[in-house]
Amino acid sequence: MKKNIKILFAVIVSFIIFMNDSYSQKSKLLSVKVEYEYFATESFEKIDCGYFSSSFKKSIKIMIFKKKEHLDTIKVLTKRFLLKEENLDVRGVITLNYQNKKIRYCFDRFGYFEKNGTTYKNDKLFAFLEKNIKFW
Repeated sequence: MKKNIKILFAVIVSFIIFMNDSYSQKSKLLSVKVEYEYFATESFEKIDCGYFSSSFKKSIKIMIFKKKEHLDTIKVLTKRFLLKEENLDVRGVITLNYQNKKIRYCFDRFGYFEKNGTTYKNDKLFAFLEKNIKFW
């Protein structure tokens, strides 16, 4: 019974997130900012999404995507998140900057993304980021 309630809750949360993201994705995607720490960087404990900036404030690297081909690819790939239950050791943040809204996902070095406390898997988006950014 508890498992069914947990699954139902996850589905409802995913739907709400999808609906919120659908609204923002109707407006034009202006840029995508990726802030990241090298994946080889070790930490004593897992870094939570909320502590990424303060944990790596002196060594964060930034990549900004503005080319239409990159923005189109990222926009399509961000629709392919699969709900997962994982605890992330965050090594980066990707921010999608739309005309009227920003959408922010944290990510780890294994292709897991987190938004508002919900964890997702997106191998294709992660592969795109790895191809275009030197994380190692």
